[in-house]
Amino acid sequence: MDIRNTVNRRVVITGIGPISPVGIGKHDFWESIKHGVTNFREVTRYPVDKFKTKIAAEMDVFVPELVDGKLTKAPEGFKGLDVSKFVNPKTFRKIENFGVERGGWSIYYAIASAKLAMEDSGLDLSKENMERVGVTYAAASGDAQLIRGSKPVFELTQYGALGGLSGTIAYEYGIEGTGIPSAGACASASISMRSAYLEIMSGAQDVVITGACSAGLAWSGFFECCDEPAQGPMSQQNDLERPMKPFDKDRGGFILGEGAGALILEDLEHAKARGANIYAEVVGFGHSTDTATHLADVSKPGYIRAMRLAKENAGLTDEVLASSTVYMNTHGTSTRKNDVLESHAIAEVFGDSSKKFLVNSIKGTTGHAQEAASAHELISACISLQEGVVPPTVGLKEVDPECADLDYVRDEYRNADIDYVIKNASGFCGPYITTVLKRYTA
Repeated sequence: MDIRNTVNRRVVITGIGPISPVGIGKHDFWESIKHGVTNFREVTRYPVDKFKTKIAAEMDVFVPELVDGKLTKAPEGFKGLDVSKFVNPKTFRKIENFGVERGGWSIYYAIASAKLAMEDSGLDLSKENMERVGVTYAAASGDAQLIRGSKPVFELTQYGALGGLSGTIAYEYGIEGTGIPSAGACASASISMRSAYLEIMSGAQDVVITGACSAGLAWSGFFECCDEPAQGPMSQQNDLERPMKPFDKDRGGFILGEGAGALILEDLEHAKARGANIYAEVVGFGHSTDTATHLADVSKPGYIRAMRLAKENAGLTDEVLASSTVYMNTHGTSTRKNDVLESHAIAEVFGDSSKKFLVNSIKGTTGHAQEAASAHELISACISLQEGVVPPTVGLKEVDPECADLDYVRDEYRNADIDYVIKNASGFCGPYITTVLKRYTA
């Protein structure tokens, strides 16, 4: 079924809110993505001497104290995420009282990203019917970043676990519409966006806050990826100059990142009525599952099915592709297996048209932010469409001859009048999802 025809509605993106080690907010985030400015370093939150991987894209976070009903402020000149700017004292007290000592950072990432996205969108909730505003926000866990002495201690919070973040954001802003829990590993944000899209297309909601976050540098998450036996996905090269090398012949795996990203999806007529800035139109999705080998493995058929469905759903006929400039924003994890299989899946699905796609992965800049990865990438794609810029694939010097023969954007950004962005994402346990964004035209 073509879900675009469920009702006569068009869905657009009107706001973005990135929280990332390379930038908080649209401007700083985009400047880093556009110019390939990274922020990798040796992990500082806990001892890593026993791990073969010692580096990550790590955020600086200031979590305040609650004193006399007010939140303390970050030191002057602090450039990381200052939680006191985004969370009100009432919510902060509720989170802290639940038993998360100086932690639950995924909760703070989520609330901050939602606030940034609403501010960017100019969305004034006091003027909205709150029953027509929803939230679909994803995370896999809410591990607290807590160190007692030299021993990592991690606690799982109701607010950060699985679907709790949708409720937390709704609580923070008084939202009364649909609240959809979501978790899809590294494809989480794309899956959440699809849910938001369907809510608006069905007529159930006018506005949906969507996205995902990851406190991926919680000790448990870092240990899990270092210890994963299936594909050895994390790089052990500890190369701060080129930590990740998507599609490069010398790539050795991914390096963890973290953060969050929120997007405001909106019915077009609702957005026009309030004079909103429109970044992109959401025109199609393809979603498949493949766990034929191992839950942590990657599958070419999974990518192929997702892209074929998205191509059909978005109306990307050969004629449309021939007359369009297409930017392919890949999952591009810098692992030996993913980059080969994903690139060949692109070539197989789109045939000769794929030869003129502009292809990149921004994970060489952000690190692999797990659940937040496709949130960062969708946000970057929105700005690319509006500004006509495809960012570089940082770390890519020499394309692996085993990868498909595509036009990989490397070294520096490339200007282009982009008509469509095709965004791939996949995750552990088998989800594959492809999102198609289109440059908005009235």
